[in-house]
Amino acid sequence: MMKNSKFPLLLLEFDESTSQGSRYRISDPEDPSAVQKIFIDNRDYSITFCESPSSLNNYLQENKKWLRSILYTTLRIKNPAGIKIPITFPCDTDETSIPAECIKIYCDGSCDENGNGGWGVVIIDLNNKEHEFSGSEKGSTSNRVELMAAVEGIKHSLELNKNRTPLLLLPDSMYVINGITHRLQVWLRNGFITALGKAVVNQDLWMELAEIIEKSDIHCRWVESGNDKYNRRCDLLAKNQSRSLKKELFPANT
Repeated sequence: MMKNSKFPLLLLEFDESTSQGSRYRISDPEDPSAVQKIFIDNRDYSITFCESPSSLNNYLQENKKWLRSILYTTLRIKNPAGIKIPITFPCDTDETSIPAECIKIYCDGSCDENGNGGWGVVIIDLNNKEHEFSGSEKGSTSNRVELMAAVEGIKHSLELNKNRTPLLLLPDSMYVINGITHRLQVWLRNGFITALGKAVVNQDLWMELAEIIEKSDIHCRWVESGNDKYNRRCDLLAKNQSRSLKKELFPANT
């Protein structure tokens, strides 16, 4: 199971609009008495907590910047009345909870403007032996190959991991980090639907990843792109795969 990924799941629902802003209702599906009404100003996006504070007040106050970001999105889609949007707030990963001994999975993706996508993975086992894997996909996107690198990295690690050793995933993509540690939990509860009411992009990979995570002991930590030798190696593997696709599709131009 993914570590550091348990966040309270709340429901956000549009209440009413005024000339100055919009009022929303936030509730806890596991506690019907926990309801907090809030108001967001259309001009500066400031948030006001309405009526007497509920049991949710402190948690919402602590995560005000994330709440503002979510409310900004709902304003863009013109406040869908009658729709309860599942929301959670991310938190910083507690690196002290990462086991001292774990298999490390570095992963990266690369995709050009024509959709020639490549992914690369470097796995460091408990004996510090390096294992490299890479692949490609036509008609892809940068986010998709980043996610594909994570999925393939975990799958290959599980094949190498006969003793169910904890795994540490090390991507440089915040799309992957936020999806795994935060959004995936919500998508599993709402059928992989976004706050805009649309199907989650790359749903096939997210669903595959969710199934893998459920059966594994996986931790996750972001690495800065280019500042780690294994990340740079993954980047090279991914770019080589992307270039190979380009040569295959456009041999006269390469």
